[in-house]
Order: sequence, then structure tokens, then C-alpha cells
Amino acid sequence: MRAIPRLEPEDLFPEIAEIGSPELRAAAIAGITAEDQAIEAKTERGLFAERPTVFLTREMVAVAIKLGPRARMQRTRAGLYDAEVGILGEFVFARWRHGSLYACNVGENIGRRDFREAEIKASLTPWRAGLHLFVREDYAAKRKPPAYVQVIVDGTQTRGIEPGARAILAGWASAEDVDAAPLVDPGAKGGGAAGFRVHALPLAALRGMRSFPRRTE
Repeated sequence: MRAIPRLEPEDLFPEIAEIGSPELRAAAIAGITAEDQAIEAKTERGLFAERPTVFLTREMVAVAIKLGPRARMQRTRAGLYDAEVGILGEFVFARWRHGSLYACNVGENIGRRDFREAEIKASLTPWRAGLHLFVREDYAAKRKPPAYVQVIVDGTQTRGIEPGARAILAGWASAEDVDAAPLVDPGAKGGGAAGFRVHALPLAALRGMRSFPRRTE
């Protein structure tokens, strides 16, 4: 697994870069580190559930915002934070599967599978039982990843992406599961038809993450 470069705090947090005193800058960095360590401790307690929860650290959110412009033009945009949420979905899977948000190829996997073992689908929406995994018909026809993984970032477009928010690995489905799911028009944000169809698989029909294959081709 390749890893994206780790970014320095001064590159991620403008408020730190503006601090002139090295001592005050170090104290500010220590404060963010302590905050993220507390969030990480919450994540550690839920990593082995059927639906693991990864709580978003300040670092995760800042890196996603930093890399967002690189991915924005490559995505079908339906919401204000789509690029950043897509990146966070990859970070969440990387944290759960490989132990680090940096264990991914964000920005370098355009046109290719997110991970060798999975394609990640991420949504920013309040968590609820009636959600679905959506995969575009044209994408499902062209690519057959070993698994699709649905990540739900529990939030709203109004609130945006907040550090400390929970991101739930809602489950996974095989390419065959997705191909067998019914096709629907997801509708456009402003109303009317979307102009494309998606396979829609209820979250209740997804397989739990405990059964995610240990090895995939």
C-alpha cells in the first residue's frame, strides 16, 4: 500500500502558520495533537464492531480540505462537500483497514480503484436506517472491484464537516451484490431526473465489516 505524504501542521492549519513565536506555535500544535489523541481513543474502542465507527480528527478534516480541490473536478458533484467527503471516506477505510489515514492514494488514484481491495462510497448525511449504497450503472458495468464499502459521515451539508463527527463503515457488498440490486433514478438535487441510474442497495442488505475479506485480489 502506497501512502500519501504526511503534511506538516503549518500546512494544514492557517492559524498555526500565523503564529510568530516558536514556543506559542509548538503549544498550539500540542493542543491539536492532544485533541486528536482523545478522538483517536474513541475510534479505537469501536474498530471491531460490525459497523465500525471512526471519529474524524482535526488532522483528517484539514487534510481532506487541503486535497479537496485536486479531487473536485474528477467527481460528479451533487453537494458542496462532495470531494472532501469522498476523500474522508478513503481516510476512514484506510484508518480502519491499515491503521493510518495516510495509507491511501488520494489524488493519485483518479480513474482507478480507491484501494486494491475495495471501492469506497461516502456520503455526508444524518445516520438513519433507511440509507442506501448507490453505485452508478455505468461505473458498475465497467469496473468490478472485490468490494464496495459504504461510509456514512454523520452530518449535514449545513453544518459541513466537523472534527469529532463520527464516520460509520456501514457495510460492504460484492460487485455481484451491486449488479443484482435494482436500478433507480436518484433524482437531481433541485428536483427532476438525475440523467443517470444507480444500483440501490439498502444498508440493511450490506455485509458487516467483520466479514470483510482478509485478502482480496
